[in-house]
Amino acid sequence: MRVINSHALIGAIATACIFHGVAIAQQPGRVIRPADLPPSFRQRLSRGEVARVSAAGVDTVRQTPQVLLRPGEVLVARTGEVATAVPRQPGRDSAIEPGDSVFRLPFTYVGLDRAGAAPMVYRPIYVPERPLRYSSKGDQFVGTFLLGLQDSVRPTDAQELGSPVRIRFGGDADSITPDSVVLRVTNSQMERVRVFASSALDSLRVVIVPAFDPRGVAVWLPIQPALAFEQTPRRIQGFGVEGATLVIGTRGVRSRDSFPVLLGINRGSLEANQIFVRSGGGIVKLRSAGLGAATVSARAPGWLPVQATITYSWPLIFLTAALLGGALGGVVAAVQGRRRSRSIVFRFVARGILVGLVVCVVYFGIGINLLQFQVDVRFFNEIAVFAFAALAAMFGIPALSALSKRGGRG
Repeated sequence: MRVINSHALIGAIATACIFHGVAIAQQPGRVIRPADLPPSFRQRLSRGEVARVSAAGVDTVRQTPQVLLRPGEVLVARTGEVATAVPRQPGRDSAIEPGDSVFRLPFTYVGLDRAGAAPMVYRPIYVPERPLRYSSKGDQFVGTFLLGLQDSVRPTDAQELGSPVRIRFGGDADSITPDSVVLRVTNSQMERVRVFASSALDSLRVVIVPAFDPRGVAVWLPIQPALAFEQTPRRIQGFGVEGATLVIGTRGVRSRDSFPVLLGINRGSLEANQIFVRSGGGIVKLRSAGLGAATVSARAPGWLPVQATITYSWPLIFLTAALLGGALGGVVAAVQGRRRSRSIVFRFVARGILVGLVVCVVYFGIGINLLQFQVDVRFFNEIAVFAFAALAAMFGIPALSALSKRGGRG
């Protein structure tokens, strides 16, 4: 077995790398004449606004009758200030849907193909796939756009670049994934970029920045207005004993005029099936029914609909408050009647628990007040249930007392 000397191996690799670099540097370049350049590019070349990007860095191209372009180098210029819409071309990448708009960015590149033989003129394009949509799960807007390169001379042929184009992103988004892309093939490579924003109105600014121009260019991604439930409870007590106040707000637009919103629920009941939402939102009251998950939905023309899920659970807190209130009321009633024997006190407590539970279930379940005085507690709370049960145990139910008196006379 032969033993390879590590120092000799390292020296051989270094020598090979040096000769490879020299070979690349000695490759013949391509002469680019002004007549081969687009008109907007020629104007900027005459004003000294064209840069040469190479492995060594970025430098300005001097005004000369012709430019020598070597493999691995590319000429770049900013040929505008804003993105412009372009007509769709046949043979486009399948990632672009027929209804998507295509915009050309104001940057022009002149480079060589992978073989270093043919000159190429290409520009970045971006395609907003759809408006940013609100996600209630993450409480943010999410959207995507595509970014690629369009060959101005051969718009249907995919050509591998001798020098890849590096582009990064900035702007008003909370996060952009990925934060930069590398484009190596024209007309076919389309990179999908995801945008996340917690707050946005009408549109969101994204800055696309090529390596040679730190200013970049701003593009505006549209926002799909959406409805949203504000701080909806995840769980309330079922069987109609508890309710909730739902607030319907808006996302993505500042609405000045009120507009109708249709509401629906698959379990339980709503105070109204339609409300008007203004800038401060709209309010509707919900009452539970049974047990399990209930889905509340809100929709309006031109707005992204929204759904919320509320779980109806066993009313243990309600039952506990009613039982304790009824028991306390029964004890108070027994003490006021000066009946001190255990059996009588126990009878008053049992009667108080039963009466208090009935009064609370009837009032909080179906909204009927069986007490002899007026109260105005629309929805469940522990103190109200406890107080109702205690008062019912202390004073009884007038309707039942009247029936018992009539029965005694008969």
